[in-house]
Amino acid sequence: MSKPIIIRYSKGRGKPSFELLVKSEETYRYLETLKGDPMSLLAVESVFRDAKRGEVASRKELIEVFGTDDIRAIVKKIIERGKIQITAERREKLIREKRARIIEYIHKNFVNPATNSPHPKSRIERAMREAKVKIDPFEPAEHQIDRVISALRPIIPLKTGKVTFIVTVPAAHWGKARGILGNYGKIKEEKATGNQASIMVEIPVGLQAEFLSKMESMKWEARPAK
Repeated sequence: MSKPIIIRYSKGRGKPSFELLVKSEETYRYLETLKGDPMSLLAVESVFRDAKRGEVASRKELIEVFGTDDIRAIVKKIIERGKIQITAERREKLIREKRARIIEYIHKNFVNPATNSPHPKSRIERAMREAKVKIDPFEPAEHQIDRVISALRPIIPLKTGKVTFIVTVPAAHWGKARGILGNYGKIKEEKATGNQASIMVEIPVGLQAEFLSKMESMKWEARPAK
């Protein structure tokens, strides 16, 4: 088990606070996705008023603040909305990882409307610095994307959307093609005619150049759907 740390939750200044002792690494990972069982993160299965002193919150106190004595619901709320102990090194690592994920998303899903090509990742990162974008180390990257896009629009032009292609492959390559095309986007339609298969796939506009290059290397025909 990783080193236990404290998460503290309060509804506001002057309000009572509550604490949990949780497993550090497991909790950091949970906060990146908010997926999993919050109860499994507990190092000690109690809700405390003061974890260091071992002062456990009473049922009455929990109901007064949380409106319930359902421990699972209370634990989930404290973990997701409370303040967590974290080293500066760990905070920087989480911020770097989330920034990289957001940059990757923008690179794949947005293009420069003047060139219809993706902005280089280095340009997106530079624009984020110019816009003084702050990345929350705990909020899932997916939840921060809209805010980041809004901050970037005055600095770099961004156009999003989807493009659809019909890819024709030898019937013997059908299974392989499904796997490769599925990595780029959503397969919308498939059909086989004789010794060929046609697959309609919808991809993010930012992946268009990379996608067409891949189709060329596979010697598969790709044409825009009408």
